[in-house]
Amino acid sequence: MFTRLLRSRFHSDVHESILGEARLKPTEEAALLKEYDRTGNMEKRMKMLENASKMLESRHAPFYKNHTWEEILAQHIYKAVNQSRAFNDIFGHVVNEDELYGMLRNHLKRDGYTVYETYDLRGGGRWPDLYAVKRGRLGGIRTISVDAKVNYDAFKRLHEQCATFARFSNQVFVATTPGMVAEVGVEQEYSVAHGEAAFKRLVEPAGAGAYVIDMASKEISKAFEASGSRELDKEERNGKLRYLEYER
Repeated sequence: MFTRLLRSRFHSDVHESILGEARLKPTEEAALLKEYDRTGNMEKRMKMLENASKMLESRHAPFYKNHTWEEILAQHIYKAVNQSRAFNDIFGHVVNEDELYGMLRNHLKRDGYTVYETYDLRGGGRWPDLYAVKRGRLGGIRTISVDAKVNYDAFKRLHEQCATFARFSNQVFVATTPGMVAEVGVEQEYSVAHGEAAFKRLVEPAGAGAYVIDMASKEISKAFEASGSRELDKEERNGKLRYLEYER
């Protein structure tokens, strides 16, 4: 994230924002801003951003209690870019959830699943964005539902959707981006630093796990595991498989 910031036009804004909250003497702040503007080396700029963040950390402001300097810097990056196109580049976010499907599909295929893109199916009842099927070693069937979400409002129906998908899936997963995780932290805790914990508290009670996909680096990780579905109805699952013409 920090390297991406330095490659954007917002790094000076972030530096100024941090110093503004540090409540320095006007002459001291002006000198630091001038020094930063004269610095063209990325490593030196990164060190100056680090120093500014550590300076703010040392002020022991209530809002930044228990925040590391990295978390303080991330908060100011979010503040500077969240209404700009640079947000996607810096936080690995995308506007359309279907942009996540390709990486999800390839990831699940590497795990041995047959993957169906079911987001636009109109028949066979309600579907997640992706439905994945794998035959077990003893001949059993394992199914996973994955639903992508890149908009905070999309989480309003999360629990109801997960309950529906759990009836025909062994596990249900939400797929999102680091940018969305950061936004959840800001929406629920006013803090990027609390994003991962807030996101887990939002998703885990629904019984779902989560994949986080950084669309800037093209990296995918399982943020946390899904609980096994207690609502699995094998007849409903088998009906889904027949609709998809899955060869058992």
